[in-house]
Amino acid sequence: WGQLRKVTATPDPFFDQASGLIHIGAHHAEERFTYAKRGLKVLWIEGDPQQMPFLRTNLRGFPRQTCLQALLGSRAESEREFYFANNGGASSSVYPLADCRLIWPEVRMERMVRLPQFTLPEAMAKARLSFQGFDTLVMDVQGSELEILKGIPNLQSIFRRIQLETSDFPVYQKAPLKAQIDRYLTSCLYRDWE
Repeated sequence: WGQLRKVTATPDPFFDQASGLIHIGAHHAEERFTYAKRGLKVLWIEGDPQQMPFLRTNLRGFPRQTCLQALLGSRAESEREFYFANNGGASSSVYPLADCRLIWPEVRMERMVRLPQFTLPEAMAKARLSFQGFDTLVMDVQGSELEILKGIPNLQSIFRRIQLETSDFPVYQKAPLKAQIDRYLTSCLYRDWE
């Protein structure tokens, strides 16, 4: 059985047994210090090309951490709509907003562009990267969690642990909710981490 993790205020114990991780939805690599403290090998993947200069700057001085720009999903698409949020990209997504404004009324999508989309294995192959040494997956992808997971064949044989951020109400239009993601991961033989 693999392990899932519910986000807590102190994430460190989850990573104690990790050897390396892929963090999808890098934004500005806010967790880089937590990962460096553990000596983890990290591949940060960010779908929003506008965030890459900030990401690269923030990873200077972290030799075991690298980054890749790739919009990920369940299948390759030559063009996928991507919506840029006005909060520094923190809420940017392939999905337009739904009930997000009930909690964060100041957040809105400023514009939409079309970007190529890949599965995680396709993006890794294109960048000539291997899954070797990466046993943990972290995702904060604003509603795309289930799509990305479905694009990884043999998910459980690659990642022993998965941590993801999701919601139980429709923050984004048509984005899968927590219960759907839980069902999928249970079907892949993951269980909650304690």
